[in-house]
Amino acid sequence: MPTKDEINATISSNDVVMYSKTYCPYCKMAKSALDSLDIKYELIEIENLSDMDQTQDILKEMTGARSVPRVFVKGKCIGGGTETKNMAKSGELKKLLAISSRHYNMPNKAEIEQTIKDNPVVMYSKTTCPFCIMAKKALGDLNIKYKLIELDQCKDMTETQTILNKMTGARTVPRVFVNGKCIGGGTETKEMAKNGQLLKLLESKM
Repeated sequence: MPTKDEINATISSNDVVMYSKTYCPYCKMAKSALDSLDIKYELIEIENLSDMDQTQDILKEMTGARSVPRVFVKGKCIGGGTETKNMAKSGELKKLLAISSRHYNMPNKAEIEQTIKDNPVVMYSKTTCPFCIMAKKALGDLNIKYKLIELDQCKDMTETQTILNKMTGARTVPRVFVNGKCIGGGTETKEMAKNGQLLKLLESKM
């Protein structure tokens, strides 16, 4: 069962977050608006969650509405499908994100290493992966902020995984880095969070 803190952690860890249902026409409208600007976003399809109703109850408490989509930009709920479409069309969305349009070049090892260097905790993930969800929960339970890259929303997913494989010895996700070191995947992150090693590793570089 999700908590408000876990949902807030997801929102704070990503510039753009959408709580959605796959069959909802307004969700499709919002996705199309974001995709038209090449904006990467964390997507949570809530009808695939066992705790869908609880998630919607928390979103209502946070935003005033249970309906989907609930779209968050820079930590603020901008509304649903119609609002997202209108803000994309008017240019407000790009202004809020302080971007023109996002066009991503094929990643290289140096860029990935720089991302890892610039952030104490980095997770390379896929939105549908249960082990990624496990790792996110472990970090969220400790209120650890992290840089999240959802590979299934990147055009260069395969290339990125190939580079991660060379760097860490595995293509699987999640790949979690703490203070520049890969600690493994979902199981390792959960165990390190549980036994205190994760906080100890973070504190060692403070």
